[in-house]
Amino acid sequence: MKHHTVTAFILLAALLFYVIGLPMFGKLALLTGGILELWFWRRIFSRPTSTENATSSHSE
Repeated sequence: MKHHTVTAFILLAALLFYVIGLPMFGKLALLTGGILELWFWRRIFSRPTSTENATSSHSE
């Protein structure tokens, strides 16, 4: 849940930068948020399952 709070904060910061007339900082905030979001989902889907851990320890 903490991850979603950070994502929402970065999105709000990007929108705020656009509203006050700083589009470059808004683009940077959106880019940063996107990179963090992709990193988060990559970590979620690349975690080994418990069956993979058990199988790899028995194969040695």
